[in-house]
Order: sequence, then structure tokens, then C-alpha cells
Amino acid sequence: MLDLVVNLQHDLNLQGRALDETLAADIPLRDVLRSLADVLETNNDTATANLVRTLANATGEDHAVRLDRLLNLGIAGTASQAPTSPLVSVPVFDLIRELTLSNPDQQTININLNANVAGIASSSLKVSLGTHMVSSPWLTLTNSQDIVLRTSQARLMLDTSLVPDSLLLGLASVRVPIVAELGSAQAKLKNIDCSGGANARQVDIDVAPSIGQAAIADLVTPQDFYDHTKELQFKPAAVASIPLVKLSGYSHLDFSDNAWQTVNFDEQDIENNTVKTVRSYGAVTSLVSSLVDDLELQTQVAGFSLLAPSLSSVANNTILAATPTLDALLFSLTDTLGIGLGEADVMINGLTCGVPRLVG
Repeated sequence: MLDLVVNLQHDLNLQGRALDETLAADIPLRDVLRSLADVLETNNDTATANLVRTLANATGEDHAVRLDRLLNLGIAGTASQAPTSPLVSVPVFDLIRELTLSNPDQQTININLNANVAGIASSSLKVSLGTHMVSSPWLTLTNSQDIVLRTSQARLMLDTSLVPDSLLLGLASVRVPIVAELGSAQAKLKNIDCSGGANARQVDIDVAPSIGQAAIADLVTPQDFYDHTKELQFKPAAVASIPLVKLSGYSHLDFSDNAWQTVNFDEQDIENNTVKTVRSYGAVTSLVSSLVDDLELQTQVAGFSLLAPSLSSVANNTILAATPTLDALLFSLTDTLGIGLGEADVMINGLTCGVPRLVG
């Protein structure tokens, strides 16, 4: 990582000045990626270097980044050149992901799903990735043991239309909009144990994953979904309707648990870059099932209709029948996108006893 900063320092003609000045500069992402490719080439990783150059060439010139929003070098930032020993090492594509997501225009994913799944008429997914916590970069390097990493917050909305359990009422579909807000997962260094010698080192990491909240609901202000500075306000969702009768549904779960959990990495874990998954105590294995269990359906009749109870029954049966499918669909989508509900993946990428190391 520091090799990249030093390389950029040369490209920006900032030699002899503090590394922090390079981090604070607005640099086109294309130039950062090209510099990263040069560093990889220098370290004999030609295949990855070529791939990064391809990404650089496909990146627009108007996307600028500031590395100080991702990396805090601590006292190392006051120096004009990198330390002789490498203090910071991060996976290349983790860095590229964070650089890319520093552009607000790249923080939204919209997918229309034409899944050929029994019981589902249509489905769409929206994902909004928030920024990092205020004054908290992606990586922090200090002399003490207060190294902390924080993921971005994320919101997702899975809006699905189900094929009705019965067509007797002329009901076209039953709608189930699911909104989930993922809190920011955190990890910090708890302890380094070097007493066992060079081949028996161990590290303890405190990790705090969080789900946040989830609901079957519509948003009072739909545009707030993309604005992470605003708290989401929910209202009963429009679930189904037939002439004279409208059906709404509402369910909300709050996962406030954000307790620290300690994870141990031994020498073999560190050498193998082993990834360990930590789950929130408040996490649920079947999010949709938990929401459906708490779902309240209400009918609104305009005038007089004997079909209100029937509409509620058909919608309820349709949702219950589709719940396992929706759980599987949500899990598959979030797994593909690398979004874990109430989960945090943690790894240690290096350790030298007596020298502060970066936890990843």
C-alpha cells in the first residue's frame, strides 16, 4: 500500500513532501489504478497488473479520489518516504473496490430479475452503499492498538410480485417489498501474542457485525433509500388489490445488537490468509420467514364488498407458500453481491511482533 502512495508521490511531483499531502490530493482514479499496476509489475505480479491496467483504461477521467478518505498512515504520514519495512499490505481488489465506491455515482446497484422461479411473477433488487463513518477512513494505521476498520453501510430493497395462490378473485399478483438496512461492521485489534516464538504467533480481533433493521413495507419517501444521512421511514406496503378492496401489509424487525466478539487467528491462519466469518447475535438465518411471521395484513374497502376476507386469505396463503423461495432468492442475491446480512468476514494479512500491523 505504501509503495502505491510513494509511486503516486513521484507521479504528482510531490517528492520530499509528507506522504499525507499525497493522500490529500484529488487524483483521477484512472491514474491511481495505473500507478497500482506499475507497483504490481515491480513486484512481479504481471497478470494482476495487466488486469488493473485494463480497469484503468475503462475508467472515466472525471472520477477523482482522495486516498486520505481510505487510509490514515498515522505518524508514518508525516514522513516524506515510506519506512524501510512494509507496514501496510491489503488485497488488491479490496482496495479497488473501496476506490470505486468512493464515487457516489457507483454506490447504487439496480437489477431487474427475470428469474424463472415457480410462484414469482417478477422481482427487482436495489442496493445502495453508504459512505464510511464520518472521519473514519477505510484503513487506519497507528502506533497503539486502536487500529479500526469499518465497512460501509448498505441498504437493499427486494420488490417481488408473486403469482396468487388462487385466481378466483381476478387477483393479478401479490406484492412483497422487503427493505433491509445493514449497519456498519467494525473490527479492531485486541491482542497480539508473540510469547510462543516466531512460528506460534497469535492475534485476537474484536469484531462487531450488525444487521440494523428489516421490513416488509413501503418507504414514506422513496428517495431517502439512497440518502444515508436520512433515517428510513416505513409505511404499510400496498400488497394486493381488487375492485373496491385494497390490501396492505406491514412487518418490521429491529436488530440493535452490535456487541464485540473476539476472533482468534493463529500462525497458520495468518500465513494462509484465512477468512473467518463473524455473525451478529441478532442475525436470523431466514430473514423473510421472520418478517412474514410478524406480518400484519389490513384491508381497506371502498363502499361494500364481501371479498375483503377472501382477498386477505389468498394473499396470506400466497406469501406463506413463497416464503422459502424468497428466503433462498434473497440469500442467493446477497451472497453473489458479497453482502452478508449481519455478517463480517475478517482476515489478518500480516504480523511482525514489536511493530504495529494492519488488520484486514
